[in-house]
Amino acid sequence: MKFILFTKSMVFLGIISFLNISCSADSDVPSAPNNDFSFKDDTGIETIFALDKGFIRKLGLNNNGSGSYDIDIYLMTAELSFENLTYMGVGESIYVDLNVEEEGVLAAGTYAYSPDRSAFTFTNGLFLHEIDTSSGTAASQFDIVGGTLIVNDLTNTKELIFDLELSNGEIISGHFNMPLIEIE
Repeated sequence: MKFILFTKSMVFLGIISFLNISCSADSDVPSAPNNDFSFKDDTGIETIFALDKGFIRKLGLNNNGSGSYDIDIYLMTAELSFENLTYMGVGESIYVDLNVEEEGVLAAGTYAYSPDRSAFTFTNGLFLHEIDTSSGTAASQFDIVGGTLIVNDLTNTKELIFDLELSNGEIISGHFNMPLIEIE
C-alpha cells in the first residue's frame, strides 16, 4: 500500500514538474520589438515614445554626381500627422534624408551618416520634440549628426532599426516595423 501511494505521489510530482517546465518555456518566447524610440531630454530624463506612422518621399537623382538617389523618411507619434508636407497636431517626429543606389527603392542594408551623398548613407536629419503646430513651435529640435539606420526587408513592410546621434550629443534609438506611406 505504501509503495502504491509512493508511486502515485511520484507520478503526480512528475506531471506537475512537466507542466511547470512547459509553461515556463512558453513564457520565454520573445515578443516582437515595439514601434518606438527613446530620447533623453536636457534634464537627463529618458522617455520612450510610441511611433504610430511613417512616410516615405522619393525625390529622384541627387545633383552631386554621386549617382545616388534621394529618399526622405518621416516617423511620427500618434498625435502628429503630415498633410501636404506640413505637420499637423502635437507630437514627435524623426526625419532622415537617405541616399539609395536605385531610384525609388529603399534597399535593405545599413545606412550610415556621412556629410557626402552616396548610396547607403544619410546626410542629414532632424528630431523635433513636442511639435505644436497650433503655436508653430517645438519644445526642442536637434539635427541628426551621426549614427546608423538599418533597413530590413520583411514580407509586407520595411523594418527600420536606428541609433541616431543628435546635435546635443544624445542618441535616439528605436525600431519601426509598419508600412511607410508614400507621399509626393
